[in-house]
Amino acid sequence: MVRRNRVLGIKARFITAYSVSLLLCCLLLTAVLTWQLRSTLYDELRMRGLTIAEILVDASALALENEAPVDPECTETANGAMVHPENDRLQQKALTLIDDADVEYVIIQDQTGQVHFEVSSPSVDLGSVRSVLVAEAWDLSASHVFEAADVDGKSLIHFGVPIPNDVGTVRVGMSGARLARALDQAFWTSLILGMGTLVGGVFLLIFTARWSLAPLREMAQATRAIAQGDLSQRVEVSFQDEVGELAQAFNEMSESVATSRRKLDEQYQELQASYAELQEAQSRLAHSEEARKVDRLRTVGQMASGIAHNFNNLMSAIIGRVQLLKLKSETDQLNPSDLAHSLDVIERAGLDGAETVRRIQEFSRGESHEGMSSANLNDLVRSVVEITQPRWKDQVEQEGHRIEIDTQLSDMPSVRCVPSELREVLTNLIFNAIDAMPDGGVIRIETRTGLGFGELRVSDTGVGMSRQVLERVFDPFFTTKGVKGTGLGLSTVYGIIKRQGGEIWADSKEGNGTTFTIRVPYAKSKLRREEDEGIMGTKGYRILVGDDEDNVRETLVDLLRLLGHEVTEASSGQGTLDSFQPDRFDLIMTDLGMPDLSGWEVIQGIREQDTAVPIVLATGWGSHLNAEDARERGATRVLSKPFTVQKISSLIAELQGELAAA
Repeated sequence: MVRRNRVLGIKARFITAYSVSLLLCCLLLTAVLTWQLRSTLYDELRMRGLTIAEILVDASALALENEAPVDPECTETANGAMVHPENDRLQQKALTLIDDADVEYVIIQDQTGQVHFEVSSPSVDLGSVRSVLVAEAWDLSASHVFEAADVDGKSLIHFGVPIPNDVGTVRVGMSGARLARALDQAFWTSLILGMGTLVGGVFLLIFTARWSLAPLREMAQATRAIAQGDLSQRVEVSFQDEVGELAQAFNEMSESVATSRRKLDEQYQELQASYAELQEAQSRLAHSEEARKVDRLRTVGQMASGIAHNFNNLMSAIIGRVQLLKLKSETDQLNPSDLAHSLDVIERAGLDGAETVRRIQEFSRGESHEGMSSANLNDLVRSVVEITQPRWKDQVEQEGHRIEIDTQLSDMPSVRCVPSELREVLTNLIFNAIDAMPDGGVIRIETRTGLGFGELRVSDTGVGMSRQVLERVFDPFFTTKGVKGTGLGLSTVYGIIKRQGGEIWADSKEGNGTTFTIRVPYAKSKLRREEDEGIMGTKGYRILVGDDEDNVRETLVDLLRLLGHEVTEASSGQGTLDSFQPDRFDLIMTDLGMPDLSGWEVIQGIREQDTAVPIVLATGWGSHLNAEDARERGATRVLSKPFTVQKISSLIAELQGELAAA
């Protein structure tokens, strides 16, 4: 972000900086010149004062040496005193010097310190001067110069020179007024000249800056025009100097911007075309996803009649056995062997029905949220063959044709995959084989072991494919079924296999059927198979069971009590929360779907009171729940309905084992 200074522009800042610098230079130069002039004038005044004192020393020496009681050259004054002619000459010299503008006083002392002669200008008080001289140095042994003010505040420079042969001392006082006036005059003269130079320099600088910055103003105007979209702006290069180089660089930049703008316009047009294609592809993809869901629902619908037939058989076995037991009980013909056999039949029918429901849930739940795990490829084949039976058997037989599925399964290690997605792959391949055999035929499913991978082959005796169709068989939206197909089945199969690190390819010839080959890598660890175990012994637990379905709840409660546990039951989610108290129960078992509070809300309410008690979420949607997500939301385990006594005892034993290990 560019921050603009709205107070001073470039020219104003430059002129201000230059003016301040020039002013400082003028002041510094004035101070230096004044100091130098003062030093020079002071030295001149000092030399002059010493010279005057030396002259008076010569005259005073003659006067003081020739002063005697009887001297033929002495003359008698009117009052009878004897005056030597040298004294008269000394007085005349002193008076002449006093007339000089700079000399303020002259004092001559004899060797005893008595004033032999003194004279001063009217403005000088000799008494004050003598007091200053006495305080500084009245008796001198060498020349002495100092500056001091008398009592009236007048500044004087005092010179003291001893007369040779210890005859006496000559003192001269000179005024520094002329020196001060000269200094003041020099200061103001230099200051005025400096200010004049400053003003002239500023005016010259303003003119120079205006002339120099004209190309920059022109570039600024051109830049604003470029910002508004006019990329034809150029700046005239008048001089081959720094500003000229800047103007040339500006023109090159403008040309580069114009070229880039043209390229951007071209790329924008290309992007618009690509965006239109992307929108079209997205629309097709959205329709294809919807078509995929519709195809999945249509498949489930096609299997519904066969599934209903299977469930009718199961229900017939269960209801028939229950009514048979009731009749035998009423006629006292029920014996333990008949009871055990009938219960086995009912149990087997119920488990078969539950397995059928589980397979339907796995097939119909859509996109998988499972992670990669190990699975037995043969078990996957068996489950898919059974779940698709209504399509390849019942529906085809209703149309007067017959399709057989021949499975040739080899023992092999577990493979690494997402089981639900691999079921979807196999289901798609079986349905494609059915569509390729309108008059019936044979579908052969084989599993083979390979070096580091398990191999699955699905072959049919259908119409086959041409080379052109075979080359595009895995392309999205490509189909040979017309309006009945979405063109996504085999592309989805291809994507799933590649995502799981496997390979898939097809071999086919027209009239000779098609074979799809899939290779999936082996898992690094052995598959953990969930097989029914015997009832495991556990110590008694205090268990709270919450479920709104009376039949399910009562059955679960009876099973738990039969296993030796103390059970408290609740018929709603709120009832489960009301019954819970910290440290009262060792285990909580709650249903997921209840009318007042869901199982998740029950878990949240319990976790607010106790974060350690194990909670088992019992639900008929267990295959749709991710165990890790359930743990993050507070559930310790997920128990899928319908449950068996073996599953319940194993679960409680596992929880007790984990608690003991902790």
